[in-house]
Amino acid sequence: VDKGLGFYPPGRTGVVDVRDVADMCIKVLEGAFCGEKFICNGHNLAYKEIFRGIARQMGVKGPTRPLPSILKAVAWRVFAATAWLRGKKAVVTRESMMTSFNSFSYDNQKSITELGMEYREFEETIEYTVKAYKASQAANLDHHLFNS
Repeated sequence: VDKGLGFYPPGRTGVVDVRDVADMCIKVLEGAFCGEKFICNGHNLAYKEIFRGIARQMGVKGPTRPLPSILKAVAWRVFAATAWLRGKKAVVTRESMMTSFNSFSYDNQKSITELGMEYREFEETIEYTVKAYKASQAANLDHHLFNS
């Protein structure tokens, strides 16, 4: 997103702040929840909203067009071939491309009701993440997920 992204995938997914994940882990470990399962999901959002939110916090232009469905079958192959030639892992895989065209929604009500979870707003999460990203860039730290 920070380098400019014209397209966004048409799907939806759940997002959660890493600090909320940590909070939930502590609540589960400190409580009597042996064998219980909880969904840790702050918000169900369209990728369009996610990418535009990141772009807004980065101070760059956000994506304006949905990713054409024809690219679903093509794009991951281009990423795979490029990664193979460079001897690296592909940033976009067949699975991630297919998933980005689907819509997923996750119900976090049990975590709110039984654990008292209060999820951070998406804008707060993005602001926190972008600050950390920019700090890593300023410190010349390796902030890429797929370098190896």
